[in-house]
Amino acid sequence: MYNVIVIDDDIQIAKNVSKMINYQELGFNVVATFSNGFDALDFLNKNEDITLVISDIEMPYIDGFSLCKEIKRDYPLIKVVLMMGYGAFEYAKKSLDMGVSGLIKKPVVNDELFKILNKIKIQFDDEKNILTNLEILRTYQKESLPIVKDAVLYSLVRNSITPPFVEKKLQFLNIDLDYKEFILACLEFDDLGTRDSLDEVELMLMKIKTICNEYLKQVSKYELFTVDEKILFIFKFDNFSSTSLTKIDTAFTDILMKTKKVLNVSCSIGVSLLCEDLKSLKLAYIQAKHALEYRLFMGSNKIYYYGNYTNKVNLVTSLDLQQISYAINYSDEEVIRQILYTIKDKIKQLGNINDYYLTMTRILNEILLTSENVYNVYQKYGIEGDFYGTIITNRDIDIIFEMLINVCLYIKDDNKKVLLNNIQYNAKQALEYIDNHFDELDLSLESVAEHINLSVSYICYLFKKEKNTTFVKYLTDLRINKAKQLLENTNLKISEIAEKVGYGDSYYFSHIFKKNTGYSPKDYRNKS
Repeated sequence: MYNVIVIDDDIQIAKNVSKMINYQELGFNVVATFSNGFDALDFLNKNEDITLVISDIEMPYIDGFSLCKEIKRDYPLIKVVLMMGYGAFEYAKKSLDMGVSGLIKKPVVNDELFKILNKIKIQFDDEKNILTNLEILRTYQKESLPIVKDAVLYSLVRNSITPPFVEKKLQFLNIDLDYKEFILACLEFDDLGTRDSLDEVELMLMKIKTICNEYLKQVSKYELFTVDEKILFIFKFDNFSSTSLTKIDTAFTDILMKTKKVLNVSCSIGVSLLCEDLKSLKLAYIQAKHALEYRLFMGSNKIYYYGNYTNKVNLVTSLDLQQISYAINYSDEEVIRQILYTIKDKIKQLGNINDYYLTMTRILNEILLTSENVYNVYQKYGIEGDFYGTIITNRDIDIIFEMLINVCLYIKDDNKKVLLNNIQYNAKQALEYIDNHFDELDLSLESVAEHINLSVSYICYLFKKEKNTTFVKYLTDLRINKAKQLLENTNLKISEIAEKVGYGDSYYFSHIFKKNTGYSPKDYRNKS
């Protein structure tokens, strides 16, 4: 059974269409009818089993084509049939371009609707049959294996334990991790920002993986996989020795040289300490990423070994940094002080100046990234030219952390002002545009969002936040109030007033007017 919803701004038409044919005979089940596209989209968001939408084209606020566009973007498996007014043949090409499965004239006739639904049912049944084709499934499985492999291996380096289902998947993928010792390495782009698109990044990663396999296949047993624009390596040993690491180092050096020369791409590699079981891969991944942080001081296109520097830098963890951001956004001054004092005590245990500079830079980066307007911070403290240097090079760590606390408190207060100003300004922009264009027949939530360059969801949030209403309710109230003024102060025809307040159909205008005032436009004029 395929579930269907029907939409028409005249709800009676929607109900008539839903009853017109024996849907059970074709295997369809009408689960809901709606008078507007917004309610329909909200229903689709909460119900995952809808397979077909039948909608009128000419509807207020969000027409059938706009609705189809939303559905094709967010629910690509749902098919759409559009109902059009008599003679509106110009819709045919547009419907074809948008991937509409059927176009039917109004008033809807049983035979035409039956033919379209029967055609769509055949398509649904064919798609269902394809999924049962063993050969197609096998091909799909083969193409999916690299993705599954990446996901399974990444789960190993993200978790301290190996769940049973991961062990089963390792066996299924023929991944042998029955070894005594492991080293994890992480390769990252030094200049990811210069890539033009995600497709280009993926293509570049594939080329680099080919180079890596070329140099590593004779060096050591390993697993290679990609995640988040990074290439990760798990090297496997039964009898690790310094010679093993030397071979890996030579291979990595060749890989970086060839990647730079042939692909003109700069990469760096971080290498962990040796770990003795799979449970330690999570720590090894953290070590490899921390080793890569030395690029900030020592340059790019290099190999960084965690053990060659210090492990004391990890006294200040990623969790510590996350706590700073969270406290600035959600906690009070006392919590901010406690977090920074704890970090200060850890910094006092660092063994050398390089660890100190690296750690302080990470802390400052985290604090400044929390600011909605970092230039306000620079202007406040008057040290834009050398903000980092002024704080980091101070000889008294207690003074440094009091400065950091003050910066955090300033950012916390400034962020509130920036957020409030942004909300009020954006709300003012949206309301002004609606107030000046309420009489336009095609005024919609999408057109308002496009004009002020904000998302549809954010516009909805603004109306809820500033006006405690919805866009549709606000626009309807505005149009009805304008109509009241025209009914009271002019002798314009009802059809003329409807057009002046943004309704192309005087019948629909009268329906909306009475629904909101309790009077028809004519009765309202007579009583005024």
